[in-house]
Amino acid sequence: MEKLKKEAKIGRYKISYYQKGKGKALLLLHSLLNTAYSFRNIYEPLSVKYKVIMPDLLGCGESTKPDDFDFTLKSFAEHIKLFLDQIKVKKLTIGGVSGSGAIALKFATMYPEMVEKLVLIDALGMEAGRAGAARGLPVRGNVNDKDMVLRLYLSQFNNPSVVSAEERDKIAELAVSDSVPECTHKILQANADFAVDGIEKIEVPTLVIWGEKDPVLPKIMAENFVNKIPNSQYVMIPEAGHLPHEESPEDFNTVLLDFLKGNLPKSK
Repeated sequence: MEKLKKEAKIGRYKISYYQKGKGKALLLLHSLLNTAYSFRNIYEPLSVKYKVIMPDLLGCGESTKPDDFDFTLKSFAEHIKLFLDQIKVKKLTIGGVSGSGAIALKFATMYPEMVEKLVLIDALGMEAGRAGAARGLPVRGNVNDKDMVLRLYLSQFNNPSVVSAEERDKIAELAVSDSVPECTHKILQANADFAVDGIEKIEVPTLVIWGEKDPVLPKIMAENFVNKIPNSQYVMIPEAGHLPHEESPEDFNTVLLDFLKGNLPKSK
């Protein structure tokens, strides 16, 4: 992915991101204790027909780790809007994993005119997420320690053996670089249960993708999202954990490409 790396400067902040492909824009937001590298196994097939944009969020990866940013969902959404303005994207599909699912939801409620479709991947964003978060949002312990971070990362998988030794080392290194651990704590402190108000007003087609064996957030949450968001449908990825795009990339892309082509979901 290194050849695809770009940078955008927004005020005093730098956003590091990967981009590949042409066509309609697809913005993918990684989970906490992760980076855009999370999408390493899925971007190639997606980029055949879509412009795939994968940023490191502020406070993560190789983007700026600001000490004067409040890290609320609202501020993240506003900053993503500035980033999209900078790279001249006016309409897009936005997708987010776990805590970034809440950011994607917040963006969709704040800038509905920009969002064509919405993708939620084992996402937070509802008050019901409080029980899920209490049960195991994987950010506990000393996240300055690479071994601890790696254990937390792998605990999100149903089958951790799918992650190679090289991938493990890179992910752990990125997660503890610079001031990432401090920013991770700030993100958690700023957002409580990551609940987003007004999601019942989202009108765009919405796909909820969930790992059937997610050990972090209960799969009933996928159904809860569909009950709340009018034009939505969920799909379970068999045998996958909390990060189905990493654990079952082929199944994940099959579902996502169907959705992007308009096959899923159908209006209720």
